Amino acid sequence: MSIQNRELEVLDLTNAAAALKSHVGSHAPVMIHVLRPLVARLTELNRHEEAQQYLEEILVIRRKSASPVLPALTEAYYDYAQNLRKQDKHAEAWDIIVELLAEVADEGKNGTLYEAEVRLMLADSQEKMSARAQAMTQLRKALDIFLKLDQLARAYSVSNHLARLLAEQGQTAEAVAEAERAYTFGVRMVGEESHAIIPIMETLLRFYSEAGLRDKWQALETRRRALKREMDR
Repeated sequence: MSIQNRELEVLDLTNAAAALKSHVGSHAPVMIHVLRPLVARLTELNRHEEAQQYLEEILVIRRKSASPVLPALTEAYYDYAQNLRKQDKHAEAWDIIVELLAEVADEGKNGTLYEAEVRLMLADSQEKMSARAQAMTQLRKALDIFLKLDQLARAYSVSNHLARLLAEQGQTAEAVAEAERAYTFGVRMVGEESHAIIPIMETLLRFYSEAGLRDKWQALETRRRALKREMDR
């Protein structure tokens, strides 16, 4: 669809939303059927500030529903928070994501992939607000969920990110320990003898190099080179 057609559709949907609102009221659930495609078109046009007001209307409708359907309500929270993040409004997004977590968190149990991804979203906004300690708490909670659900690729990624944050804070020993932990997830994920383990080795090698751990670096580098030679035959 061309930009011009999208602009025309936005105009049509805006008029339709205004007409429907005059008949059923701004909080009628039927409004969502017009507002959601309107938000989608505005987002495609990168008109995020305009989309925000309609996302807020959707969230208010979901909250005011006599018997809110949890997936629909959490979707409204999620879309609203993501749109704020696209505008770099991370302080506002932080508050909304906390509300979303209150709906989806499964404290004391295994948690869900959705909860883990929401925690990563919160951690990202917290990082951008320089709230490193809070971000690391959310990353660790997400990591625990990924491990309980055997999502090793996601666990590897989050663990490495934690290691990098620790290193940036000067917590060298803790960063290396986390990087080594991430490496074990990588080994479980791809095996020690596969070609895919080489970039995972190289990530850990960088941590060893930055920490000045020459002996550990040399031992792992020797294994990496031997594996590479074997694969290049």
